[in-house]
Amino acid sequence: MVLVIINMKKICLIFLFLISFSASFYGEEGYAFKELYEIEVELNGSDRDSINEGMKLAFKDLMLSLSSNSEINTYPAIAGAVRDSEKYISEYRLSSENENILAVFSFNGEVVRKLLSDNNLPMWLGIKPKVLLFLPCKSDSFLMIDHQEILVKRQEVCSEVKSTLSKQGSMRNIVFIEPVLDLIDLKYINLYEPRLDQEFLNKISSRYGLKDWMICYIQNEYGIFISEFLCLSPVSGFKKISLNSMVDLLADELSKDFQLNIDDFGRPDWSSIDPRTYPIAPAGMIANAHPLAPIITTRGCPYSCTYCSAPITAGKRMRYRDPKNVVDEIEMLVNDYGVKEIQIEDDNFTLSRKHCMTICEEILKRDIKVLLSLPNGVRIDKLDKEMLLLLKKAGFVFYQEFRQE
Repeated sequence: MVLVIINMKKICLIFLFLISFSASFYGEEGYAFKELYEIEVELNGSDRDSINEGMKLAFKDLMLSLSSNSEINTYPAIAGAVRDSEKYISEYRLSSENENILAVFSFNGEVVRKLLSDNNLPMWLGIKPKVLLFLPCKSDSFLMIDHQEILVKRQEVCSEVKSTLSKQGSMRNIVFIEPVLDLIDLKYINLYEPRLDQEFLNKISSRYGLKDWMICYIQNEYGIFISEFLCLSPVSGFKKISLNSMVDLLADELSKDFQLNIDDFGRPDWSSIDPRTYPIAPAGMIANAHPLAPIITTRGCPYSCTYCSAPITAGKRMRYRDPKNVVDEIEMLVNDYGVKEIQIEDDNFTLSRKHCMTICEEILKRDIKVLLSLPNGVRIDKLDKEMLLLLKKAGFVFYQEFRQE
């Protein structure tokens, strides 16, 4: 098999049998994360038009994988990026297999993440949720006797279902776990007549420490193999739907935990934690003025700095508050509680340039006079002169000294 590698910066063809990538090629992601940004698709041909169409398809698959949002490619910013997908690609590889032409597109992780963060779109780089998969690979038919031919066919079909689920699950960030299906499992679940009561669900969930499960069917009640695999789960209202539809439904439901609009949580009850009643002491590292109040405008950080716990405690997926909502809270703290300093406790406040700049512009628009600080710091590679000048103009300061007043 001949493998062709095309570098998008230096258009060249290299014929290789063995390829070794250095971690630095993928920048800060490192080799361990390269698969997050690699997508394989089948092409209609090896001509330029087919490759371009493959790029767009791969980019759509990447957006779906990183966001686990089935509607992500309908968003205007992403739809526009799809049309210009070539600029997000570092390289691609072509190969042939059984007369099929395959392409593996490697995307620039930093540029892709910037696209998502600049448009305040969800990015799922954290732990993948697990779902219990009950697959009846033993017949419960009362009209057919399991001959060897049927047993072989059933195992082939089961392998096909598992392969499909593995591929779909990988794309939608779900890991399917098969139970042992021992006598204890079968006491609680009948693969052909699922019980719908809550007690049953709790018992199944508690045994494996998981709350989500699905059953996939490969035969009907008469033991005849079906052409379209059907699945049933609580998220489908216990109705049988197609396997692909079930995976999409599960992924959309599970990803809600990572796509929460943190504005929906509401603000803290500041009347119960009146900033004026606290002693003169820093909420973060050092304070410049009192009273002060800590707030957050985002949660999460997509990076994996070895000294930082943020990816574990807050997750890698960024969640953003609405900038107007943020400034509403700042204005309320200044007017109602006389707050002199706002400490923004975000783990990566400047990650989204748009989010940061919009907050600064809104503060200036309302002419709010207050010191602002970032005790958790910022990434230097996410700063530029224009942003720094706007931060200063809006009232952001560096810590200079801690004064007892």
